[in-house]
Amino acid sequence: MLGFQTFQLNFAMITVLSLISIAAVTSLRDGITISELADGDCTQGVASHGDRVSLMYVGYDGAEPSENAVFHKTSRHTPFTFILGEDEVLSAFSEGTLNACVASKRRITLDKSVTANPPVNVVNGKMRDYDVPFGKTMTFDIEIVSVVMRDVVNGVDRMMQKLRNRNNVTREEFEFAVKKAKGFPLDYIDVDSRTFLITAAFTGNFEVVEYLLDNKVDPNQAMKTGLSALMYAAGEGHERCVVSLLNANASTSLSLHGGALGGYTALHFAALTGRTKMVEALLKAGADPKAMSHQGKTPWDIAKALATNGKHAGIKRGDRMRCKRNLKELKALFKKYEGGESSEVGKSDL
Repeated sequence: MLGFQTFQLNFAMITVLSLISIAAVTSLRDGITISELADGDCTQGVASHGDRVSLMYVGYDGAEPSENAVFHKTSRHTPFTFILGEDEVLSAFSEGTLNACVASKRRITLDKSVTANPPVNVVNGKMRDYDVPFGKTMTFDIEIVSVVMRDVVNGVDRMMQKLRNRNNVTREEFEFAVKKAKGFPLDYIDVDSRTFLITAAFTGNFEVVEYLLDNKVDPNQAMKTGLSALMYAAGEGHERCVVSLLNANASTSLSLHGGALGGYTALHFAALTGRTKMVEALLKAGADPKAMSHQGKTPWDIAKALATNGKHAGIKRGDRMRCKRNLKELKALFKKYEGGESSEVGKSDL
């Protein structure tokens, strides 16, 4: 399965395409029209009934797409995921998505005749928070990110649950599940925007982390909040996961998008939890010791504040005590690297 980042919607390109020409306009039935904007790769999957489809979209109020008419669009970090044909999504939207190939771009126009009087399950379903203009003509520009075949969905869900609950899922066990289910997507993103890599990094399952990285999964996959596998592994102190991610060129500059921890990088999390080995590995790999959170705090600032007054959202007592105990060592590390000293980090460095 191709990497998720390959399929981030280029809204400007879609606009250009709409201004030039749109080929292959098809009326599926009264009230539903599709226009093919770009071909995809059907060898990677074709959306069929019962499949789990992840896609990026821009939703427009009306039949004429424009920036002023957008009622909702997916975040570049999180695709919209649903089972094709499920009753939490307009049946007309599912029909418009049917037979789209992975990486294809399509415009779906739904006349008010097929958006009026939506079932309760749709109103309270997956798009309930998006101000969908039911009862009016709507247009969606979509791009298919991935298609998980209905025969594979259960296997994917089972493995994700195993990774959440266990940190000892072996490389062999994970690889067997992949080979058993044809079309098993290594870069799968669930409805909570978790990936196998992020989940394994959080629990410290280095065997699965290394298997995924060996199979070219993007080390910089991030959740909709901005949390990456490296942030999780560094904050939880999973040394081998951190080293593997850094060796795979995981970015040390990714940060949380917002909230109380907005702007925090992996280095912020490692410093906050007092994990000196994590801090040193990240600094050696080029992490910026002066990276600012949205509140203007560097990793050293938040570590010092926690060790001094003992308060920080979401921090456990053990993390606070570790930070306090290791504060002098943390200070020395940050002082050493403030001038930009860095080098390659490898397994022997931890």
